[in-house]
Amino acid sequence: MTKLCCVVFLAGLPMAHAGLLSVTLSFTGTGFVGATPFTDQTVTVQATVDTANVFTFKQNFEYDVLNALTVGVSGFGTGAASTLSGWYIGNNTGSGTYFFGNSTFGDYIDASDAALAGWEAQTPIGPIAVPDGQVLLNDSDTWGANGIDSSIGRVEVTAVTGLTITATGGVPEPASLGLIGLGIATVACRRIACRPRPNPRDGRRP
Repeated sequence: MTKLCCVVFLAGLPMAHAGLLSVTLSFTGTGFVGATPFTDQTVTVQATVDTANVFTFKQNFEYDVLNALTVGVSGFGTGAASTLSGWYIGNNTGSGTYFFGNSTFGDYIDASDAALAGWEAQTPIGPIAVPDGQVLLNDSDTWGANGIDSSIGRVEVTAVTGLTITATGGVPEPASLGLIGLGIATVACRRIACRPRPNPRDGRRP
């Protein structure tokens, strides 16, 4: 009876499913928040996406719908984007090129690194330190007037150094799910096996 319970428990374990992936770009940047300039400040851009909504085209894995987008600049705070419409992030698995942009103006930033090759933008990765020479900003190294409108103002970046890319969350690895499920099933089976049995001599149930 104990073995049967274990089999049923394992069969009922959940399969891998989509989840929220948080992708963070962190770098030292120069630019503007509104009309106020900043120089060599820490800039953090974070996008949250649902891996159930990834769009694939050849070697591109792209999210055209973001769940959230924030931008922060040291000394100015962090603000949520005024709109999520048109924003996208993704990665080209063949070239190992991460891209972030807006459908109206095109890519704001492209970053190439061998560590990104094969990453399907659905699982955790990084932090990956991208060499400065492998980072390209829109409009000949400037976001120009096409910054990110946010609750702290329009954030425009004209120079980037020390870019790192990190992704957390996302789709659980099948192997990890299997190990977790096996551990839970083992505990359940042990409890069933160790459960006191009725004593036939006294006719009482435990």
